[in-house]
Amino acid sequence: MDTTPTSQSVPRAGAPGSRPGDPPGRIPAVITRRAFIARAAALGISVSAGGLLLAGCRQASPPIPSPTRPENPSPSLNGSAPVVNPRPALATYGPLLEATELVAASALPPSTSKLLTEIAGEAAIPLGTVVTSGARQARLSLSIDDPALADQAYALEVADDDDGPTVTIRAAGEPGAFYGLLTLAQLAMVDGPALQIRTAAIEDAPGFLRRGAILDPAPLTGVSTPASREELLERVRIGVRHKLNLVDLPSRVPWPDLVRYCDDHHVELMVAWGYGDALTTAPRRELKDQLVALLDAGARSIALNWDDISTSDPEDLAGRHAEVFLDLYTFLRNLDSEVRLSTVLPPYGGVPGQTLVFSSPGEGERYLAAMKTALPDDVRVFWTGDGGVFSPTVTTAGAAAYRDAIGHELGLWDNDTIGFSRDRTPCSGRAADLTTVLSAYMGNLAGEANWQGTNGEFALLTSLFYTWNPASYDPATAASEAERILVG
Repeated sequence: MDTTPTSQSVPRAGAPGSRPGDPPGRIPAVITRRAFIARAAALGISVSAGGLLLAGCRQASPPIPSPTRPENPSPSLNGSAPVVNPRPALATYGPLLEATELVAASALPPSTSKLLTEIAGEAAIPLGTVVTSGARQARLSLSIDDPALADQAYALEVADDDDGPTVTIRAAGEPGAFYGLLTLAQLAMVDGPALQIRTAAIEDAPGFLRRGAILDPAPLTGVSTPASREELLERVRIGVRHKLNLVDLPSRVPWPDLVRYCDDHHVELMVAWGYGDALTTAPRRELKDQLVALLDAGARSIALNWDDISTSDPEDLAGRHAEVFLDLYTFLRNLDSEVRLSTVLPPYGGVPGQTLVFSSPGEGERYLAAMKTALPDDVRVFWTGDGGVFSPTVTTAGAAAYRDAIGHELGLWDNDTIGFSRDRTPCSGRAADLTTVLSAYMGNLAGEANWQGTNGEFALLTSLFYTWNPASYDPATAASEAERILVG
């Protein structure tokens, strides 16, 4: 949402979201997310408060009780229990073990070895190169072909041995091994030359398979600069340290440093292309040239979007959108059979059978029914929640209703992340079992206004804590731990 590429924009007179004939300063009768965000910022209105207005005075669902945390400290634990973020699904901790350094006990894949060196450097963990008999080293054994573990899952064990701590990480693939190494770094304590590693037994896997945000500080309708690019990359680094693996780049051709970093750190870099009805009205050859430029730059995930437009005459609208999407889908697939395709559709928020954004009763449902059969099976669709543009509460029932209406893999495009940032409140109001319906979470932190002080980092961290382990997520605890990380 709000992802207009400059080359596809249609000039609009007056304030964002205004219509011909609106008096200056008047709030238009139909307001888009882009217009609402701009006006809320100008008037100093909290976006989360405005979201309540846009939700149409819906009755909010009751708050979800916070489940018991999964960590079970051992009675022999010395010192305080470690704080690992995001919280592992299952974890037991024991005493600290001393070591001189951490050393790989067996050969690692070059990409994983590079990540180990990076993670150890950030945590100031001394790395050895050779296993030495009699030296009290922490010996790391890592396997990345465990068929018993799901994608991105890992099992980590730190145990005591005569020659020092033994560290074992098992994963089904390199992403899980990477997440295990990130957790291991949080179990280590370094004080000068002294290294201690916490005894632990951890079994962990993410709740949402895709966890991310829009992080670009550059204006949505402008161009990025070297400074904004470096700022974006630093935000991605902060997220990756806490297991982010999805970044949306709105309406921009990705640049080499960003593509390389995302590739090296198992991050899906999704480029969002299209806004309003631009994909339908723009010259097709021009669109295809733009998509070729994205692939040439290294993009392997593309979202083709139609949003903030009315669904009047839904069958005709769906027919035109389906024709464009299928043409571009086939074009991209012929260039790269592995490219990931997603979309945002006009009724992108709300609950079918109740209210859908930019839709009269029944029209949005008819549009979704037509697109359900038209879209290829492997296309992911993004949805903004029960409330529409903003959703103070996102329920599993609402997500299931939209998923059933569109019949495709569904992701949450969370515009309320803007409010979490501006009000410095933790991610909240999202059901603990949303992962039974949704596969992806994308927080909206676009633009510089959402990063005042460390507010953007705060919102990003708490949303990542939620998306990794939603079943045990507690907003108050997440807020406290995000503040501790930011102070540190």
